[in-house]
Amino acid sequence: MSGGWRLGVGVLLIASTASAQRVSKDEDAPPPTPVVTPAPPPVVVDAPPMPSTPEPPPVPLPPSPPAESEPRPAAPRVYVWPTLSFEVDFKLATSLSILGPTGAVPSLLLGVRTDRLTVQLGVSIYHTSTTSSSGSSSTSDLLWTLAPTLTVDVLRSSTHRAALYLLAAGSFGQLSSSESSSGGTSNNTSNNVFGYQVAVGARALVTDGFTLGFEAGPAAIYSTSSSMDSVEDTYIYAAIVGSFFTTN
Repeated sequence: MSGGWRLGVGVLLIASTASAQRVSKDEDAPPPTPVVTPAPPPVVVDAPPMPSTPEPPPVPLPPSPPAESEPRPAAPRVYVWPTLSFEVDFKLATSLSILGPTGAVPSLLLGVRTDRLTVQLGVSIYHTSTTSSSGSSSTSDLLWTLAPTLTVDVLRSSTHRAALYLLAAGSFGQLSSSESSSGGTSNNTSNNVFGYQVAVGARALVTDGFTLGFEAGPAAIYSTSSSMDSVEDTYIYAAIVGSFFTTN
């Protein structure tokens, strides 16, 4: 019994000594290094792309002021002639013949105008009186004529305010002559006459309804009496013309 107790005590002593040594070793050993588990990387979620902001449109610059320049003159207005109008012409004419120049001969023409063409009937009266150098005799002539007249504008300016025209007219009328002497004798004759007139003229619009022009050309007058010398009655004609016409 005593031997078994001793064995048991010895085992306990050995066990306690081993346990004390193990505890001492555990106390002297360094503390265990803690295991650090790395944190998982952050999960990056791809965000949807942001819509691009459109750039604002460029602000237009204010227009630059126009360069100063001289004002352009207004284009002249193109004159529109009436389609149909009534026209009155006043002419103051003179002529140069073999016998010499004559005095001023007035005439009046009435008619109608259609744009470029004018048709008229003219009337003129011419009177002349001569006295011999001795004063013993005198001669007086009175001539009146009617003249159907045709006028055509053949060339016009760009504004239609000036024109070059041609004129043609026939004439007929009467020439009355009277011769008297200091002795109291007289001789009166009357003859029918006819003739023609051709002219080139130019006229310009002075104001609405009135033109002023000049014309010249050859003319002649003949008599039904063989006693008249027709050559002496061929002359150069020139006249200043004023025309009045109605407007639309």
